[in-house]
Amino acid sequence: YRVSAVAEGYVTNYLGEILLSPADMPLNIRLDRPGVVRGNVYQANGTTALPGATVEIVSPTNAERVYSAGSANATGAYTTAPSTYGDQQQTGDYLVRAYMPGYELEYYANKTSAATATRVRVPVNTTVSSINFTLARAGRISGHVYAADGVTPLAWATVNAYLPGQWSAPVDTAYTLADGSY
Repeated sequence: YRVSAVAEGYVTNYLGEILLSPADMPLNIRLDRPGVVRGNVYQANGTTALPGATVEIVSPTNAERVYSAGSANATGAYTTAPSTYGDQQQTGDYLVRAYMPGYELEYYANKTSAATATRVRVPVNTTVSSINFTLARAGRISGHVYAADGVTPLAWATVNAYLPGQWSAPVDTAYTLADGSY
């Protein structure tokens, strides 16, 4: 048989092949707590908190694979951990990033892309602290939406902005006015 143990707040433990004997055999299983990542999210000045900023733990080989997401509180502090369901979280290297509408996406250690991001080692049963972010204001996108003739403005059209390489959910949405502007 293959045996696993799952409990809320613990890392799933999958055991290898277990051979059963005719007699009852006790099988004790140890579950670890997931590693935790903790830090703060600030504006570019490094002191003003950004409450509501999203912090994600993602795969170092596929930044679209999000293992966990959390939000910064009123003081900018956040705590999050890689998911313990679906994938077995073991000690591992992850990318940690923060973003908020109106601010630039930042990976840990002030990096702007997954390709250059610094990996964060997250061991089970451990809290990794001081994974902090200082987010710079992002530029604005504005313009008009027109029908195919290039002249007729379209009211109530939706304009979405996405993070690079992440088409699953927009980070900001705007709607056009009667003159097609957004």
